[in-house]
Amino acid sequence: MSILKGDSVLDYYAKVDAFWGSVNIADENKFTYLMEMFERGVHQSDTDMLEFVADLAFKIENQEIKVSVLNHLLLLDGHYQHQMITKELQDLAHPSSVASIAKVLEQGFKRFEYTASDDGVITKWFSHALADIGTEEAIALIRQHAQSENEEIAQEMKYRLRRITDKQYGSLINKPKMNVFNRFVSTFKKL
Repeated sequence: MSILKGDSVLDYYAKVDAFWGSVNIADENKFTYLMEMFERGVHQSDTDMLEFVADLAFKIENQEIKVSVLNHLLLLDGHYQHQMITKELQDLAHPSSVASIAKVLEQGFKRFEYTASDDGVITKWFSHALADIGTEEAIALIRQHAQSENEEIAQEMKYRLRRITDKQYGSLINKPKMNVFNRFVSTFKKL
């Protein structure tokens, strides 16, 4: 079921792509099915199974179920797809993800040591997701963590708040950059 057990990369992803079509599991049971599969992987110390479960979550077609599974996987250790999960949650922009992101921010980033990333880089994942979700609760969470004692977290959250404000009100700072670019393109066209 994994690349490490002899499958080629293409074979592995073909299995992932075909999985939901090859099993008869109703949408409302997919969350439970994957969490039981994940739990078996944990008990058997089968990291390949844990990665497989995470990969399957991305292939769920029902958006509500997909968001629910991804929100839960974001809080679990044992897989190495937290950044990809966060990006998918950002793209889906479902308000329910705010609570999961809040829990991650409260717990700290020790679980993400496998990424070899600084706190500011990891915070960026979540600040982008919260900004794209864009609810009052999401923005309040950014504001809350802009006051973090961890300077890297605070800096990224403050930056994201500025970008949100710039986007909402049309920053004057960005307009000259566009003019410089337009002038460059215009000059280049004249050559």
